[in-house]
Amino acid sequence: MLTWFTQASLQSQQAAPAVLLRGDANGNGRLEIGDAQYLLDYFFSEGRPAICPPVTDINHNGRINITDAIFLLQALFVSNVLSIDPLEAGELAQCAEPLSIRRGAARFFQPDPLGNGLHCGLCHGIGSAAGGDAAGVLPAGYGLGDAAHRPSYFNGRVEGLVEALNQCRVYWMEAPALDPREQACLEYLAFLESLETSETSVPALSYRVEPPPVMGPAKGGSCRGLRIVRCSLRELSWSLR
Repeated sequence: MLTWFTQASLQSQQAAPAVLLRGDANGNGRLEIGDAQYLLDYFFSEGRPAICPPVTDINHNGRINITDAIFLLQALFVSNVLSIDPLEAGELAQCAEPLSIRRGAARFFQPDPLGNGLHCGLCHGIGSAAGGDAAGVLPAGYGLGDAAHRPSYFNGRVEGLVEALNQCRVYWMEAPALDPREQACLEYLAFLESLETSETSVPALSYRVEPPPVMGPAKGGSCRGLRIVRCSLRELSWSLR
């Protein structure tokens, strides 16, 4: 049975975890090279990811800079040379919200697929919504950089970011995988959308429809382009309910 989240239910569950490591910049519960990469992204990227100062002040000198990333790399790869001090009790309370943001970023950019393998990053990027308007009318796969500031979602049918997240989760990320009839519908749709005019030539009738290839175990399932088409089809199906 699917759980329909609300703002209150999500906020009631937001708390700092029992175990938090100094140096765990990406918030996945372990120290690794990805934490150093997260710090480098923080220092050099325009859309800086969130950090939690007690966690990312790795050398414990009261500042957060490139030396923290260097210290972490040395601690990871030069055994018995450096040690990373554990977090103090008072520092844990500062990390609940930043940790949630960092874990959300990790799920978005390095996701473990839900259910049928769909996740946000397959259909969305992080830029602002190109082509959208003030009424919330957006193309499939629009950027999520301004998602929290949109007046509505799903072409104006849904208000509120949590409600929009529920729609994506229930109808896309945790929906059943496409069956053969849905796959056929996708192919019909792709062909019809390719007909720019009534004079467009039709493919040779000798074309043979082959079974789709079996997907490998790689995270993310099939290519992003097909997933955006799938999202468009599900958007159409959902709007006609």
